[in-house]
Amino acid sequence: MMNGTLSIQSLPVVWTKFWWKMGMIGKTNHELIIHLSIKRKYLFYLLFLVFPNMILYLMSGLTFLLPAESGEKVSCAVTLFLAQVVSFGTLANIFPASSRSLPVMAYFVVIVTFHMGISCLLAIFIVNIHVQWSRCKVYSRMLSMIKSRRLQLIGLKPYQSIKNTIGRKALEAKQLLSDSSGATSKRDHLDTAMIDNSHSNPIDYNWPKTERDEFNQEEMAKQWKYFAIVVDRLVCVLHAIIVTGVVILFFLLVLL
Repeated sequence: MMNGTLSIQSLPVVWTKFWWKMGMIGKTNHELIIHLSIKRKYLFYLLFLVFPNMILYLMSGLTFLLPAESGEKVSCAVTLFLAQVVSFGTLANIFPASSRSLPVMAYFVVIVTFHMGISCLLAIFIVNIHVQWSRCKVYSRMLSMIKSRRLQLIGLKPYQSIKNTIGRKALEAKQLLSDSSGATSKRDHLDTAMIDNSHSNPIDYNWPKTERDEFNQEEMAKQWKYFAIVVDRLVCVLHAIIVTGVVILFFLLVLL
């Protein structure tokens, strides 16, 4: 008999004979013992339950590959999270309503949904750094990490704000102001100047105060945006490690 849901693994049959006696009457009885071992066929659940959730879980890492200035990072994270929630509700109607023993797939879906929810919050936090924190124009010690050479371990370069020393740039600024016949404008040199990142106060260039303030604000905004890129990449690496661990653990539990 063919069945699309269950398959028979083994069907041992044991035939026993015993003597049953009650009072003066004895009788020979026969007992037939059948040990039926069945297993649920998993192809349907593999195609329609495991693979869709696995694809959604793997696609959640794409959120941290989108640049914050694209404007699609948060919407991508929220869309994937809502898709996972819908899938979670569908699976809740399929799983047996029992609290004694839950299937491995149930634990996997709960962990995936929780992780994707955290990823959504992290995407909002990264966009907030890129948009809101870059407007504050205030130096913080957290910005020191964007100059670390360890960023090369995650595929990023240390932040570069100047090519020469600060004293040389100050000398160039003085010469620029004193040379009234030069063909180069002061504005062309603003992008090569730098503020002292170890202090929140601007460097004392011989520029008009409005231009110094404008340069300091632009430079600080660039540093905060690069800080958002660093945080985004760190979260992406951590997310990839967690996803790999969860997927490997899931398949190990299923196979074992």
